[in-house]
Amino acid sequence: MINHYLKTLILDTNARYFGISILDLMERAGRGVAEFITKKFGKNKKIAIFCGLGNNGGDGMVAARYLVAHSDVTVFLVGNEKEIKTKEARENWKKLKVQSEKLKVAVKSLKLIVKSDVREIAEIIAKAKFDIVIDALFGVGFTGRLREPYIGVIKLVNKIKAKKVAVDVPSPGFKADYTVSMHYPKVPGAYVADIGLGKVEYKIGPGEVKALYKPPFSSHKGQNGQLMIIAGSERYHGAPLLAAKMASKIVDLVFFSSVSENNELVKKMRSKLCEFIVVPREEVEAFIKRCDAILIGPGMGMSEETKELTNRLLKKYLNKKFVLDADALKLVDLKLLSLRAKQSNPALVRDRHTRPMSIGLARDDSQCVLTPHAGEFQTLFKIKATPENVAKMTKKYKCVIVLKGAVDVVCGNECYTLKGELHNPLPFLKGELERDFGVQTSACNFICKKDYAGNAVLTKGGTGDVLAGLIAALGCKNDLFLAACAGTFLLGKSGERLFKKFSYYYNPSDLILEIPKTIKWCEDY
Repeated sequence: MINHYLKTLILDTNARYFGISILDLMERAGRGVAEFITKKFGKNKKIAIFCGLGNNGGDGMVAARYLVAHSDVTVFLVGNEKEIKTKEARENWKKLKVQSEKLKVAVKSLKLIVKSDVREIAEIIAKAKFDIVIDALFGVGFTGRLREPYIGVIKLVNKIKAKKVAVDVPSPGFKADYTVSMHYPKVPGAYVADIGLGKVEYKIGPGEVKALYKPPFSSHKGQNGQLMIIAGSERYHGAPLLAAKMASKIVDLVFFSSVSENNELVKKMRSKLCEFIVVPREEVEAFIKRCDAILIGPGMGMSEETKELTNRLLKKYLNKKFVLDADALKLVDLKLLSLRAKQSNPALVRDRHTRPMSIGLARDDSQCVLTPHAGEFQTLFKIKATPENVAKMTKKYKCVIVLKGAVDVVCGNECYTLKGELHNPLPFLKGELERDFGVQTSACNFICKKDYAGNAVLTKGGTGDVLAGLIAALGCKNDLFLAACAGTFLLGKSGERLFKKFSYYYNPSDLILEIPKTIKWCEDY
C-alpha cells in the first residue's frame, strides 16, 4: 500500500526519466485547474488563489496566468518569496510577476500579494468579494504538523462565502467544495486533470525504487524484513545461494532452508558474507511464522516433495507473502491462488479507466508473485506468453505476475490510500480545523507495466535467481506489486551500468554487488 505522496513521486520521477520535465507537468496541472474553473463557473469572476511555497503553489501560479485572461485574479503567496522551495515554482512566480506588470493597464487585473500575517490577509479579504477561492497551499507532500500562519489562513479562507476549490488534494482543514486532482482522483469525487502521464504510468523507472520502504533510524534487528528462502536440491547449489546473497543486501534476516548439503554450504558462507540462519526442512514452519515473506523454488527440482511443500504452505499461510520462482512455478496448484484471495481480506478493485472509483480496504489479493519466463508461463497456464495473456492470468488467479523477457511485463493491483494517512496526525487541530477521517479507505488499480531496462547479458543462468531473491526481499516491507516493479528495474538498470564497465562480460554475482549502487543512484535521481 502506498500513499499519494509516493504515487506522485513515482510518476514525477519516471516522467523526468522518460523525458518530461516537472516544469511541463506544472504547466499542464495549472492549465487543468484553470480549465475546470472556467467550465464550472464561467468567466468574469473574482478569484483568490492561496499559494504555498512548493510545487502545489506552483500549480496555483500557473492557473492564475490562464484565469486572468477572463477574470480578476488575486494571488496570495503565503510566506516569503525568497523561500519558494523548487526551481519550477520559482520560475512560475517570476512569470506571474512579469504578467502582473503587463496587466496594470489592462481591463482584467492580476494582483500578487506576499503575506504571512493572517491579520493583514484578513483585511485584504474583507475589502474584496471573491466568487471563487483556490487552495494551492499544500499538495500530497504535506507531512508533520500544520503550523501558523497556515492554520490561521485556512480558518480565514473557510469563512469566505465563495466556492472553494482544492488543487490536487485539500490542504489540512480546508473545506473544499471541489477538488481538481492531477492524473488520478486523490479524494472521492475529484475532477481529474489530464497532465499527459498516460504513457509514463505504464513504464517502470527509478520512481518505483525511490518509493520503497526506508528503514527508520530507531529500528532494530528484524524490523526491516525477515525472509524465508526455501530452495535448492542435491543437483542445484548455486541458485539458492544467489537468491540468499541478494536478499541479504536488503532485509535484516534471511532464513535459508535447503537440502543438507546446501545448508552446510550456507553455514560456511555466512561468517564471511552475511547473516543467514539455516533452517532444516522439518523446522521450516516454525520459522515461517516470524517471516514477512517466503520465496520458494530456485533450484528445488521437479520432485513430489517440492510440489507438496509449495502447495501446503500456500494453503496454510494465507496472510503471508509468497514469491514463486523456477520449479515451484511448474508444480503450483493454481486453484490455491484464487482460494487464498477469497479467504484473505478482500479488496475492491477497479480498472484504471473505470469511474466512479471503487473504494474499500485494498490489498494484493492472493499476496503472491509469480516470476516466469516465456517457457514457464506457457507450461503453467497452457497459453502463449503475451502481455495480453499475462493480464488475463493475473486477473484470473489474483496474483502479481512478472513475465521475464527482453522487455519485462509486470501485472497486478497497484493499491494506494485514498485519504486519512496523508494528513495525519491532525488531533491537535481544534474547532473548524478538526477532521474526523474515520476508517482509512483505499483503492486498487489493475495495471500492467513494462520494464525496458536491461541487455542480453541478463539471459545468463542465475540471473533469475538474483531477481527472485531481490523481489522477495523487497516484498518483505513493501507492497508486492511495487516490489516486483522495483526489482525488475533494478536488475535491468544494474545490467546496463555493468555493461558500460565490462561490456558483455559480467555475471549474476556482479549484479548482486551492483544492485545496491543502483538503488542509491535511483534514490538520488
